[in-house]
Amino acid sequence: MFQLAFVFVLFATDCKEAYLEKILNSENSDYYVIFKYDVAGSKAEAFAPNYKIYEVLKATKHITDLPDYVRFMKDKIKRNESISLSFQDLRKMEASRVGDDAEVIALAAKSPDSVLNRYFYVSREANYARLRYDYPMNKFGSIMKVLFQKNFLIRRIEGQFNIEELNFCSLASK
Repeated sequence: MFQLAFVFVLFATDCKEAYLEKILNSENSDYYVIFKYDVAGSKAEAFAPNYKIYEVLKATKHITDLPDYVRFMKDKIKRNESISLSFQDLRKMEASRVGDDAEVIALAAKSPDSVLNRYFYVSREANYARLRYDYPMNKFGSIMKVLFQKNFLIRRIEGQFNIEELNFCSLASK
């Protein structure tokens, strides 16, 4: 039993590592990233496109290059630490605040598929999902947080939020 638990933890760790590497390791990656921030002592979570975060942090946090940025962000995400920012930085990142909607959290507790089926048009054959037009705006930050926690690759294409590679973790382990 212990060996099975160890293998699961090892797989989950490897999956998160592969996921973070994929979404962070590109200067023009438009994958969305969830991060904690601190503005003048007020802490919260936000989501923004990776390339916008990279641009702002490179200009404000003495990030020298992409590998430096990837190390910095992985460290902050894994340690659950906040990044000190200004409101202007958040605007430049086009960041939106993350929420903790009880309904979305309850759906996620059932399974990630519950969240996908409720808020997305899902095509298992195409390994792809697109956010429904009629999703409740007040739940969007919570939806993004759940998807990030479950290692879904989220990007915005032609104004629509999409998920690529619905089985990213199983693909990353091959």
